[in-house]
Amino acid sequence: AVYSFPGYIIYLSALYTFYTVIVAVINVVKFHKTGNLILSANKIINFVCALMSILALQTAMISRFSSHGDSYRQMMNTITGVIVYVLVIMTAFYMIIHSKKGKKVYE
Repeated sequence: AVYSFPGYIIYLSALYTFYTVIVAVINVVKFHKTGNLILSANKIINFVCALMSILALQTAMISRFSSHGDSYRQMMNTITGVIVYVLVIMTAFYMIIHSKKGKKVYE
């Protein structure tokens, strides 16, 4: 999918994306320290949403500002998509492992 934002909307989208990424990382770290698995899971989901927002922003920025062709867009989206995918899978495995440790503590 190719996203295309008119005018200054792309800058607002970039501002929103950077804000959500920063807040998501801060919240993941903050709520991990509390030990509350439900709140931590919620903040991790917000982190995954922020990662997806990065991918959407990149797609929009390449379509708006890049003078390269479709092959460049496809290559960059593939690279970023793979990185986002790996981070999401690693996060899911971390959540599964951490939930089993938390389950043993609560039993």
